[in-house]
Amino acid sequence: MTSLRAAVEFSVHRLFFAVRDRRRPPLDLVQAAGIVPGNRVVDFGCGSGSHVVPAAMLTGPKGHVYAVDANPYALRHVKRLVADQGLTNVTIAQTECAVSLPSETVDVVLLNDVLHALRDPQPVLRELQRLLRPEGYLAVSDHHLSQDNLERVLD
Repeated sequence: MTSLRAAVEFSVHRLFFAVRDRRRPPLDLVQAAGIVPGNRVVDFGCGSGSHVVPAAMLTGPKGHVYAVDANPYALRHVKRLVADQGLTNVTIAQTECAVSLPSETVDVVLLNDVLHALRDPQPVLRELQRLLRPEGYLAVSDHHLSQDNLERVLD
């Protein structure tokens, strides 16, 4: 991804996310995902970070959130957001697929408004499955996909 393309893409997404977050508050979505204190959470495709802050607040100081995105402009924004909130339980990482965490170490993976944008979602889904503990789960929300399309992608 070129630097100009990444900057433009993030600017457009940031506007979209602002509208989305008014209609579907991030805290509501993160609470619905069942995140509890002490959880280790990956927010894959974290974008502007609107779910990172509430996830970090729910996991508390004994939990941890890994904010992951391919776009460096998104991650710079998330880094500022995390610093402004004084959060110390967030790690930020840039990747399009592979996450630098050991297998079976994550309790919850958030995948919000990401699946529709992946050309081939299967490598990402395999990677996220690798990260999840046996009792962990993937929390998916993507209003760009119908329920049928979402189920087909996840099969």
